[in-house]
Amino acid sequence: MRRVADRLEWPRNLWMGVSVENAEELGRVAVLRTVPAAVRFLSLEPLLGPLTGLELDGMGWVIVGGESGPGHRPMEQDWVIQIRDACRAAGVPFFFKQPHRPGFGRPGRSARRTGLRTTRALCPCGSGTGGAPATSTTRNSGCSR
Repeated sequence: MRRVADRLEWPRNLWMGVSVENAEELGRVAVLRTVPAAVRFLSLEPLLGPLTGLELDGMGWVIVGGESGPGHRPMEQDWVIQIRDACRAAGVPFFFKQPHRPGFGRPGRSARRTGLRTTRALCPCGSGTGGAPATSTTRNSGCSR
């Protein structure tokens, strides 16, 4: 992406994102910051480990989800909470989906009690179906709407 970004035309409605599954892939976030997309987003899925050191400056949207299907690898609730809290602190919309199992979390820490409900919003400005993510602070991140 970094090698071709300066040769591309970047329309004002183009979103560009990267997938980061674990801490070993955090370097992709720095690469994403170098492109002039209208909205830069992180797809933290399937989340396979904690993302200690994740920096959200320059990001307009964060999507977090687990792996699904037979033999899926587990995702820890604490990893998701850490990312959700970082998004709240940075004012970055947080979209959580696919917790991979009912009653996600340890006993006594249900998804509802931790605020980790799946959401249906499609846009950081809150214009998508289902409204703004229930677990985020919504702001306009360059949406063309």
